[in-house]
Amino acid sequence: MAKFKQNNVELRDNQKVIFDSAKNKYMSYDGAEVYINTTISGVDPTSDYHLTTKFYVDDALTNVSGASAHGELTGLDADDHTQYHNDARGDARYYTQSQVDSDIATTSGTLQTQITSNASDIADNTTLIGTTSGTLQSQITTNAGDISTNTGDISDNTALIGTTSGTLQTQIDAKPDTFLELEDTPSSYVDERYVVSTSSGIEYLVPPVFGTEHGYASSDGESSTNSDTPQEKVTLSKTGLPSGTYHIQWGYEFNIDDNKDSDFNARVQIDDTTDIAEQGNNKAWKLDTVWVAQSGFYEGTLSGDIDIDIDYWDSAAAGVSIRRARLSIWRSS
Repeated sequence: MAKFKQNNVELRDNQKVIFDSAKNKYMSYDGAEVYINTTISGVDPTSDYHLTTKFYVDDALTNVSGASAHGELTGLDADDHTQYHNDARGDARYYTQSQVDSDIATTSGTLQTQITSNASDIADNTTLIGTTSGTLQSQITTNAGDISTNTGDISDNTALIGTTSGTLQTQIDAKPDTFLELEDTPSSYVDERYVVSTSSGIEYLVPPVFGTEHGYASSDGESSTNSDTPQEKVTLSKTGLPSGTYHIQWGYEFNIDDNKDSDFNARVQIDDTTDIAEQGNNKAWKLDTVWVAQSGFYEGTLSGDIDIDIDYWDSAAAGVSIRRARLSIWRSS
């Protein structure tokens, strides 16, 4: 063991202070640094200049890492962090859950100010908004006059509009689907019977009806009878005719047996009640090789469902024939 007196220990270059008899525990000085090649134990520090022990340091670190809340750290609790709960640190502020929920649930402060000041821009972006309420609804209501007056362009695009009401419906009613608008054709080049002018100055062309609702029926084969009861040769049926004037035309050929006292009779009827042509008392023709042609026409007002037929018979009950019986109809006005 080294022994010291109550004096300073002074070491010069390459000198050592030996601490044990084996001379392996010593303190030396190389002229610049002091070296100690053995462990020197310390004590719990009580002053700033004291050296501490490993045990003291390890124990202090364990106490810090095992703490589960600020309150378990001496001198460090929730009240020490009030600066994080206000705007003193700018963006470093801590927001509580209740504050975040409140800001999301209500639009207030800067957000509400931005929405209010930019309301006009929001109202114009109607295609981006799923509902029409608030400022947007106010804009629509305020500008309803502009929307309703642009009927000229809107009424021509009826396929793009889901509902037809108000002014739009009025425009559509004034221009039925059967009318063709004369946008570029002056009425002087069109038959005036088919031009309709409206109070707004728009002219429409009503498509001509002549030749519409056409129908035709025929029975060209030869038919014979010696009955004095009318026999139906051919029938033309039409359904759902719009009211109007119709042209009916017919034709057939008849024959009387040779050297027989026959009498050919025929008629053209509408709905088996109205005769529009009759023929009878043809005893003069008695050569079965001769076919006599008959034809005619009729014009009258018709509508709805009708049947037109050609009937024939032999009032003398001797024998007559008919062939090439034909009927046609069309609307004339």
